[in-house]
Amino acid sequence: MTGTVLAVIAQGAKRLALGDRAYEYGAGQYLPRFRERGSGVIVNATSSVVLGHLPLSAGHKASKTAVEGFTASLALEFAPFGVSAKTVEPGACLTTNFAARATNGTPLDELVPAPYAPWAKQAMAEFTGQDLFTQEGDVAETVRLAQAKGRRRGT
Repeated sequence: MTGTVLAVIAQGAKRLALGDRAYEYGAGQYLPRFRERGSGVIVNATSSVVLGHLPLSAGHKASKTAVEGFTASLALEFAPFGVSAKTVEPGACLTTNFAARATNGTPLDELVPAPYAPWAKQAMAEFTGQDLFTQEGDVAETVRLAQAKGRRRGT
């Protein structure tokens, strides 16, 4: 969910909640089995947007922050059963074409109100013009390490 805060508000809480359903579904499928066997690790990938502030990301940040809270609660509730839960917060990964998917290919001019357009274009240019980006393999390796660490420590 990308756009200004006003756009996120206009889309409503229902749209925001949809982004979290996959996490809930996945956890619901595995947690009963993990609890029964007394071990397991849930690793949810959120976004580095939860670690700082980024313009035009209110909906994305709110959704990923919700997953962070969900995972933290899950970790506390299932720790007595030997199940751990962690999050990884990947940075921007331009090779995944996230922006185009998040906006359904809608041009930026159509996503933000006209008064925001010059600022939004500049903000996006600065974001995509940075030198360091996360690669897909970095995310996969971080998830693998989080799983392995959770299994070793039971945390």
